[in-house]
Amino acid sequence: MKQFGWVLAAVLAVISAPAMSADDSGFYFGVGAGMFGVQEDDFESSGFHFNDDDTGLRAFGGWQINQNFGIEAGYVDGGTASDSLGVLAVDGFQADVDIDVTVFDLYVTGKLPLGDMFYAYAKAGMVFWQADASATLQEDDGEGGVITTELSDSSSGNDPAYGAGFGMNIGENVGVQVEYVVFDVENTNVDFLSANFVWRFR
Repeated sequence: MKQFGWVLAAVLAVISAPAMSADDSGFYFGVGAGMFGVQEDDFESSGFHFNDDDTGLRAFGGWQINQNFGIEAGYVDGGTASDSLGVLAVDGFQADVDIDVTVFDLYVTGKLPLGDMFYAYAKAGMVFWQADASATLQEDDGEGGVITTELSDSSSGNDPAYGAGFGMNIGENVGVQVEYVVFDVENTNVDFLSANFVWRFR
């Protein structure tokens, strides 16, 4: 519950803040794509290491409350991260692992205009994720053969997330952004570097 405290406080502060600039308020919608990376630390105690990335896609929408603050929510398809753990010829074991990650996110955003065209922003909030893992295990049977086993598992949770980005206004209602977001998931390093198109409704 403590994880939600600072997010809730920030949301209440944003909602209660007066509108500093009516011209900058309004709803927006965006889509983005980039590199979604997964680095799993649980395997390191066994001497193995999982680290891969795939193309991630995100759709999002938000409400720019005033010139500096807003609320944003989105959905991320992180693609499939794949890696091999171990080498059969060396240690008698190998596991080819695929991890599919999907995420619903909710952020409080802070925006800093840099003139009429450019702006920087930061975001903090929570992610609600699901990870589906599948693995093909191959073990040396000690007699020159290989034992193959197929495994699968799913897990889900919610964790804090934070990020920052830089944007450029192409026109009054259209912009492009580059952002980097980190998901603070226990025992797993997950990040998303993406480029985004944004449409604003004012």
